[in-house]
Amino acid sequence: MRGGQKRPSGAGAAARGETAMGTLFILILLAIVGFAATYSVLSALSPPPSILVDDDLDLEAASPSASEAAAATGAGAQGGASSRGVGEGGGAGEGSSGGGGSEETRDFCLGEEHLELWGDAVKWGSNNPTDTAAACCQQCKDMCSGAVCQCNAWVYCGSKELCKDNFRQCWLKRQEDVLKPEVYGNNPDIPWTSGLVHGAGKGIIALHTEHGDIRIKLLPSWAPKTVGYIREILHLKYCTGCQLYRAEGLGEGWSKDGSRTSKPPGPPYALLQGILLTDGLPFKPIPRESAPIVHRGDVCLVGEGPDFFISLADHTEWGHAHTVFGRVPEEDLEGPVAKILALPVKQESWGSTKVLALENPVGFEVKRDTSGLQF
Repeated sequence: MRGGQKRPSGAGAAARGETAMGTLFILILLAIVGFAATYSVLSALSPPPSILVDDDLDLEAASPSASEAAAATGAGAQGGASSRGVGEGGGAGEGSSGGGGSEETRDFCLGEEHLELWGDAVKWGSNNPTDTAAACCQQCKDMCSGAVCQCNAWVYCGSKELCKDNFRQCWLKRQEDVLKPEVYGNNPDIPWTSGLVHGAGKGIIALHTEHGDIRIKLLPSWAPKTVGYIREILHLKYCTGCQLYRAEGLGEGWSKDGSRTSKPPGPPYALLQGILLTDGLPFKPIPRESAPIVHRGDVCLVGEGPDFFISLADHTEWGHAHTVFGRVPEEDLEGPVAKILALPVKQESWGSTKVLALENPVGFEVKRDTSGLQF
C-alpha cells in the first residue's frame, strides 16, 4: 500500500490490520469461496483455473528519507482562581527546569503519553526504530521547513512491556488540520506517545478582543497538554470566562525592546495577564511542561493554570518557573497589547505583591487566526 495511507500506528496496525489490506483480504476470501462453490458443480466438466498471487506485492508505504511554580507571591486571580499572580520572587528555585530546559535551551520535543494520533503515514514505524520519543519528535521537526511540513505529527512506542513487537517504533505522519488533529485513541491503555509540530503559518490562534486580535503561535512540542486544553476551548462556541484583567508596562526595569536595565525588575512587572476558563469545559490543573527563561513575547501559564500571561520583557529573575506554550509576534505587542496596557488601571495588593489591575477587564474569544501570519 503506497502513498501514505491513513492507518493506526504499530499496535493498531498489527491488531486491526491496515484498512485497504483488510479489504483486499476480504475480496480474496470471497473470490476463493465463490470459486469453491463453482468448482463443486463444474469440477467434472473442466479443471479448476489456477489462482495467481503476486508474491512481490508491496504492503509498505513509501518511507522518505510542578510545584506551584509561578510567581510566588500574590493572591489568586480574579474570580477566585487558584493560581497566583506573577511578581516579585517569582522563581521556582534553582535547578527547576520543567521540561528539561536551561537558560540557553529554547527548543523542546515533548509529547503526550497514552495518545495515538491518526494521519497519513510518511514514514512507517516498523521501518523506523528510534531510541526515544524526543528523537522521534526531532525526526518530524527535521521534515518541517518553514511553511512546508512533510511531517506534522509523530507517534512513538517506548515501553518494551506494553508495546511488545511495536517497541521503539516511530511513526511520522501528516495531519490535515493541526488545530483539530485526528485522534485514533486517547486513554490510559494506549502505550503510544504522540505529538504535533507546527510549521510557519500553522497552529496560530487569536484572542479576539474589542481592541484587536492578539495572535498566538502555539508550541505543542513545548507544552502539549496546555496546547491541547487551548484547542478544546478553540472548538467551543464561546469562552465565557476568558478575560484579561492585569496590565503592567515595562517601567524602569526594562528597555523598550524588553531587555533588562540596571533598575530592579518591577513593579510594574511587564506583563498582560488573564485567564482561560469557560463554562462547559472543566479545568484540571496542568503540571509544568517546558519552562525556559521567559522572554518578551512568550505566553506562559501561571502555576498550573488556567491563568496565563503575555510577557512584555525578558524575565531572567523568574528562572524556570513558567510553562511557555506560545509566542506573540512583535507587531501585536505594539498593537492590540499596547492598546490594552493603556487602559485605566487600579493598584491592588495580591499578598505582598503590588499589581496593576484593569478597572474593566477585557473579555476575549479564542478564534482561529485568518490573517495569514507567517510566524
